[in-house]
Amino acid sequence: MTQQSSYIYGIIQERAKKQFNLDGIGDNGVDTINYKDLAAVVSRTPVVSYDRFDEQLQISGLRTHQIVLENILKDYTVIPMGFGIIARSKDNVRKLLKTAYADFKDALREMDNKIELNVQAICCEAGMLEEIVRKNEVVRRLSQELASANSDNVCKAKIEVGRVVAAALDELKGQYCSDILEGLNKVAVASCPGKLTDAQMIINESFLVARYREVEFDREVNRLAEEYEGRLTFKYIGPMPPYSFVNLVARVVNSETIAGARRLLGVGKQASPAQIKDAYRKLARKYHPDINPDDPEKGEKFKEVTEASEMLMRCARSLASAGNGRYSSIRDQIEDVIVVTRRR
Repeated sequence: MTQQSSYIYGIIQERAKKQFNLDGIGDNGVDTINYKDLAAVVSRTPVVSYDRFDEQLQISGLRTHQIVLENILKDYTVIPMGFGIIARSKDNVRKLLKTAYADFKDALREMDNKIELNVQAICCEAGMLEEIVRKNEVVRRLSQELASANSDNVCKAKIEVGRVVAAALDELKGQYCSDILEGLNKVAVASCPGKLTDAQMIINESFLVARYREVEFDREVNRLAEEYEGRLTFKYIGPMPPYSFVNLVARVVNSETIAGARRLLGVGKQASPAQIKDAYRKLARKYHPDINPDDPEKGEKFKEVTEASEMLMRCARSLASAGNGRYSSIRDQIEDVIVVTRRR
């Protein structure tokens, strides 16, 4: 018989058991597993590794993951989990809610009635060049000189025009970015830049917006689209759960992950929380960026030991026995434990 596990979409505040009219991963139903006033939104699923799925199955699963969360978002504030987080049992889900209870409660308070909206702006260089020629006297003058240049000077004139136009385009893009972000940040609670995925993209920004200001934010995006028509194309995505603004990261750890963290901190197989803290303090003093301001490698090492320490502390809380407060080194108990840490 195939072991059934729970695929976790996100965390909401809810005391009562809920059944949602949604198709989740693998076309299974979506409901909740509850602990106190928290609930994990889940689907029953066989124990699988989504990393081993082919690309099309991953894309399909990710899309389902997003659809479920966007539907839950209509009625709840949601702390989203990353794609592919699976707990082996309901008890493991409850243990996750219990051990990360304070973190989830803090995140839910911070994100209460807030949504994420993403705005992308892509340049239409033809329209921008028209604006530059119309407004930039230097470009107009050089263009006229190029038109009347003799054959000996054409190449030199073209290079000069190209240099000035490129600088003018960069300056104009900077102005556009400043104006757009200033307008949208007046409505948003916070913003977070994303990766520019195209050479013509000048903005890929996520905004945290209070629900009651969503219509106001929509109007501002529409106003900007009208103002920059012909020069910029806007792409507007949302509402979404606050993926970019929740600083909690859930991951499934195993014995190899824990062994690596132990080696980094130099602690034993059944280290107590006090021993983990002591090992971390010693390494933190050695690698802290304030002590090594000119050594970025030590700064990265500090981040690594901080993450390793936090993960081991969370594992210790999840796996500690009542007798000695030390985490178990038994492989079956360590394997596939879900640990929540803070994003660094």
